[in-house]
This record gives sequence, C-alpha cells and structure tokens, in this order.
Amino acid sequence: MAEFIVCFGSDDEKKENKRKKGTHHTYNQFEKRKKNKNTPKENIKNNKNTEDEKQNENNLLLLKGTKIYSEDFKQPNITNIENSPKIFEEELDFGNTEYKLKLCGINNQKLEKRITQMKFRLREGNGECHYYIGVEDNGNPLGISENEMKISINTIEKMVSEIENAKITKIDYLKGQKGLISEITIIKINNNLINEKISNLNNNQNYEELKIGLIGEEFSGKSTLVGCLISDKKDNGNGLTRTNVFKHRHEINCGKTSSFTHQIMGFDKNGKKTNINNFGSLNSWSVIVNNSEKIINFIDMGGSEKSLKNSIKTLSNNYLDYIVLCISVDKGITKNTVLFLEMIFKLNIPVIVVFTKIDLINENDRGNVLYIFGKVLKKFKCGKNPLVVKNKDDIVMFSSNMNEGIIPIFLLSNKTGEGLDYLNNFFSILPNKEEDKINYNKNNDDINNILNMRFDFLKIHKDEEGKNENKFIVEGIVTQGKILSNEIYNLGPFDIKNNNSFIKVKVLSIHCKKMTVQYSIKGQFCSLEISLLKELNLYEKIRSGMVLIGNKVPQISCKRFQIELWSMKTNEKDIIIKKSYQPLIHLEHISQVCKFITENNEIIIPCDKSIIVDVEFIYYPEYVRKNSYLLILDSYLKLYGTVREVYT
Repeated sequence: MAEFIVCFGSDDEKKENKRKKGTHHTYNQFEKRKKNKNTPKENIKNNKNTEDEKQNENNLLLLKGTKIYSEDFKQPNITNIENSPKIFEEELDFGNTEYKLKLCGINNQKLEKRITQMKFRLREGNGECHYYIGVEDNGNPLGISENEMKISINTIEKMVSEIENAKITKIDYLKGQKGLISEITIIKINNNLINEKISNLNNNQNYEELKIGLIGEEFSGKSTLVGCLISDKKDNGNGLTRTNVFKHRHEINCGKTSSFTHQIMGFDKNGKKTNINNFGSLNSWSVIVNNSEKIINFIDMGGSEKSLKNSIKTLSNNYLDYIVLCISVDKGITKNTVLFLEMIFKLNIPVIVVFTKIDLINENDRGNVLYIFGKVLKKFKCGKNPLVVKNKDDIVMFSSNMNEGIIPIFLLSNKTGEGLDYLNNFFSILPNKEEDKINYNKNNDDINNILNMRFDFLKIHKDEEGKNENKFIVEGIVTQGKILSNEIYNLGPFDIKNNNSFIKVKVLSIHCKKMTVQYSIKGQFCSLEISLLKELNLYEKIRSGMVLIGNKVPQISCKRFQIELWSMKTNEKDIIIKKSYQPLIHLEHISQVCKFITENNEIIIPCDKSIIVDVEFIYYPEYVRKNSYLLILDSYLKLYGTVREVYT
C-alpha cells in the first residue's frame, strides 16, 4: 500500500519531515546492503536460484493441471533470459505470427476480438501460431514489466481456453529494451482435419447473401443512406453517417463518392441487425458474419459525370441481385436518372426506388414527384408497376413479388429517419432472386459444385518488387459452383499460339468478408491467393477479366463473337457508326475495347430496331458466354445487347 506524508506547520518543518522520511528509507536500504555484504555472493546466488526453481515448480504444477497446456509443455524459465534480437520483422496482416505489446485491462468485448484474431492466426498457420508479448507492431522489442507479463500471459490463457482443442506448448522469455519479452507457441489439435474444416466453415458461412447496388445522381443521398443502414443511426443533415462509407479523405471533404465501396449489413434469425454491439459501436465484419443468418452486401456507386464509367462497369460486372435507385426530391428526375433506369431494365435487374430528402417537401409535392416518375416509367414500356410502401403489410407483399413486375417505392429521410424502418424490414425479408438456389452444404452436391466452379477476376494484385513471381492475389466473385482452398483449377484464357489457352494453378488461401475461409460458394465476393504450378513465363500476362474454372467447365477462349444490339431510348435518332470506330464494351466481368466486323464502311443502328453484327476484341481473348448482357456507353454511343453466338 502506498504511504502518504501529511505535513503541517512551517516550510522548515515540512522539509525536516521529508528529510527524516528519506533518511529512514535510505537507512533500511543501507542495512539490507550491509547484510548482503557479509554473505558470500555464491550463497546469495544459490538461494535466489533455489527460490526461483521452487516458484517455477509450483507454476508448472499449476499449469500442468489446466487443460490449455499440452503434455509436452516446456516449463517457462525466467532466470535464464536470452537477449532478444535488435529488432523483429514488421508484423504482417497475414501469417501465424502476432505481436502484442501487452494484454492488460482487456474487457469481455476486447477479449472476443482477441479470440477471433487468435483463431485467424491458427488458421493461417494450419493449426499453429506464435505470439510475441512485449513487441510493438513495427517489430521493436520494447519489453514490459514482470507484472504486466503475468497479466498478459493470463489473458492468453483465457483466449486459448475459449478455442476448442487449442493448447499452449511452449513459453520462452527474452530480454527486451526495457523489460521482458515472451514467445508463446499455441497449437490446435485436429483429429480429423477435413471434417473439422467443413464443420467450422459451415458455421461461418451458413447464411443467405444478397448483393444490392446503389446508383443515382450525385448528392442523392446514396452513401448517407448506406451509412444510416449499417450504423442504425440518423444523419445530422451534413452527411455525418456517410463517413462510415467513404474510403478517401477527399471524398469526405467534397461529399462525392469517387470509387465504389463495399459495406455489409447482417440480420440474425429473428430479423434483428447484427451490425451494432451493446455499446452502440459498429461490429467488425467477422462478428457480423458469425452472428448473422442473412448478409446484405451494399455496393455504393458514384453518380458524378467523372465516375459514370466506373459506375457502369460496376453495374455490369458485379452480378447484382437488386438495384436501389436513389432520387433526391430537391433535384428531381434528371437525365442521368433516366439513363440509370434504362440500364437497369436492359440488364434485367430488379429495381427498388428510394426518394431521399423527403423532409424538404410537403405532401402535395410528394404526389407530384411520384406522378412525374410514373410518366417516365411508361416511356420504357417495361410492364412494371410502381407502388409506394405505406405500411408493414406492403413490405411483406412487395418483397415476395419483386420478380413479378413490382417496383417498390420508399419515401424516406436520412435526417429525420422517416421510412428507414420500412427499408430495414424490407431488406430483412427480401429473398434471393435466384429460384434455383442450391444448398452447397450438402455433401452430395460438393463434387459437382467443385468441378463446375467458375470464378471471375475483377481485380488483380501482383508483387511490384518482383520478389515472388509465382504467386499473386485476385479479387472477384464466384459465379457458379464452389471453390475450395488447396485445390487445383484452370486459369485463362491466355493468348497462346499452338498451345492450350488455360493453365493449371493452385488456390493457396481464400478470404471472404475479411476472414480466412476454406471455401466460397456461388454469389460471394472473395479474394484468392493463387500459385502457378509451372514456370511458363505467363506471370505478366495474368490480368483482370480472366476466369478460374473447374475441370468440368468448358474452356472457352473467344476473341470474336456475334451480338444483337439495340439503341437506348435516350438516342432519339438513328446512330451511324464508322467501321473504324472502336468502343469499350462491358460484358459481365469483361471490359475491353472491340471493333466491328463488317464489309460496309458504316453501320446504321435504328432507334426502334435491333441489328446483328460481329465484333472482335482488340487485345486478347476472353471467356464469353452465350446470352450474356452487354453495354456500350460513351459520349457518342449508348447501346445495349446480348451475345448470340460465340466463335472459339
């Protein structure tokens, strides 16, 4: 217990009391040193070693009695501390090594996050991980006190006790710059590795998943709406909630989305959101996924003229289940709004219309806005019925009839919260648009799903320094079947003459929703670490737009194909295209420049009829499917169409 001195009287008396207290403390230390001086150094050392050995024996007996230590656990020896290296390598986001300066004052919420992190490190190391306590994230071996080390190891013990079949096998102590460093080895015993992986991952991935894109004119409230939905909070009127969505600082400053963003919202079996914890803060993606029966993926796209091309590409290549078209009532229905609406209809994606900033107008103006939207909709002759959601009964009826020609309309305000509850409830019961959805957890379907797997590349990351040209990371979406880690698949197509256009590669690991998983199923976004099995000097030719397919999927390498083209309603006159014109075509996950193959010098596309024409990719062959939808949009052309024939 700390000792306090209370001094009364003059300053001289205070100084005298402090002097006496200091002298008394110094005298005790002097007597202790004097006593030790009369004792041989060898006896002092032997007594100290004996006490440490007894303490270590007691600790070992205590540790051996717990279930978190393995039978071959090595006794920690604090008396023989080795010098640590000058500095460790910097901690990596992946791998089975974790640095922690200390684990003191950990509450239950933080403990759950640390347990999830330990599970990730165990998966990365195939059942083994190493924790370094007293080391900073940059690898600096700072060290901590002995008391802080005991508390930190106690926290590690709690974490290990919450993981099934996890054991501590070894603890070593090192000498840091200002204290102790410990290296703790943890393993997870797997009696049957394959069965355990399947059971664990079924728990993590046994949920329904929807991909919903948000599109609309700039400043129509798309990002603010996503921010309100995932945080379950109202906006302050100045775009506070959209800061949860923006990626870049310049987006926060100007309020415009310059690149598409991906956010998730989860619902449990009772329809309750899993995004928010008991303290009112946002949960991590791993917590949301593990506690959810349904996951909504929001793809927020920019609405400005500069980001229009990226929005069109995102709309085409993400295989969206639904589209939310945001219309701001203060701006009304603009030219771009009509263009977005027509693209959605041509790609045959069910649409949900949301009128935002509804608090700015009165009831009469709301009726006028809906009337104008109905007139615009009639011009497309799409056979869709726009219906306003007014109560909970409408939510149930409209959600179950989305694929039967109903366009639900929501009137909401991100500032006042009007209509947000209706939209939340609507998303919680909204079904997947695919009627033939397969339950991929059935073992009977696993073989066919794996052999018929197809994964489309959307983005690729290579080692810029060129240290490892055998491995690379890709982002994409599983468009059919089921992809497994540590399996061999076919990658292509490559532009290889007199050779097969697909090569064998191995999937080393899979990350989905910021978690390491062993498999991913149809419709899920994920990233893969892939390794080339043979050095064929093809590393530089790996690009976005390629596919990864199973052994039963046909290996299509197409550079020329036939399409049927229509002119959009925004083109009021016939379009004349010269033979030399080379537009950018958006075909599912593919975006590449193409040229028209014709004997004439010009191609005429009527405003009310379709034409059939052959096109050819300029640079390299692609994986093209018959009956796929395509878009051609630039400042001059606004066309849509389908693939009629594929020439391989």
